[in-house]
Amino acid sequence: MPVPLTIVIPTYNEEVNLPHALESVKGWADQIIVVDSFSTDKTVEVAKSYGVEVEQHAYENMAAQRMWGMNHPSIKYEWVFHLDADEQVSAELKKEIADILPNVSENIAGFTMRRKHIFMGRWMKHGGDYLRFLRLVKKNRTRIIKTTLLNEHTIVDGDVKSLRHELLHINNKTLTEWIERQNKGSVKYVLKIFQENENFNPPSLKSGEQEERPLRTWVNYRLYARLPLWLRPFARFIGNYFLRCGFLDGWQGFIYHTVNDFLYPFFVYAKYKELCQNEQARKFAEESKWR
Repeated sequence: MPVPLTIVIPTYNEEVNLPHALESVKGWADQIIVVDSFSTDKTVEVAKSYGVEVEQHAYENMAAQRMWGMNHPSIKYEWVFHLDADEQVSAELKKEIADILPNVSENIAGFTMRRKHIFMGRWMKHGGDYLRFLRLVKKNRTRIIKTTLLNEHTIVDGDVKSLRHELLHINNKTLTEWIERQNKGSVKYVLKIFQENENFNPPSLKSGEQEERPLRTWVNYRLYARLPLWLRPFARFIGNYFLRCGFLDGWQGFIYHTVNDFLYPFFVYAKYKELCQNEQARKFAEESKWR
């Protein structure tokens, strides 16, 4: 019997990753919805070949995309699992969720799980990347907001429990494609800083609400976001690669942390300096498409 929950998968040009995500949940979840932001590859065809529901919605940011999908009128169940196209639900996690949901108490509004990131064939066990994410939630008691770093942050009204087993994060695209994603993402982040400045106030919680990764959120808002842009690449790389022992994850860890923790914030610094003095660069950033 399929588990009575809805899986929502946001996509854009994910024809390479999406089959792996869908294979991991087909026949397990009773409802799967792909929320596509007008892909130009075969993402929609892949989704339809699995017989899942496909909805199109223009991309603003990931928080808005997840909220739109979670609140879509076709959602059948109160429990929603937010899955990315480059993620897979392990067999152990599926069994754990199937066993827990029928007997979950009313006061519980969400479950966290660790995400096991496999990068270039190796688990990024160290370096601060083995995090807990709040992905299984009650839709009517959940809000997802955009953070100061243009990521999404999940907040639920109620208690949060932890699951033992892991979500798998395996990007099957090439290293070149991943670096290009970092490059494009940095353009949008720089434009936000240039136009709006950064908001240093952490998410405001209402009575009874809980957020995912509160310590990391505090560090991002109170410490990292307040650093000068030129200092962020060094702080992030030294913190994750050395202090959090990312060097223990071999040459894959070195590549991952160099690109993700040093080059990305360096791109942000360099492009911000360019935007401050170059009107053509500002026009390019405004017209560039993150999706």
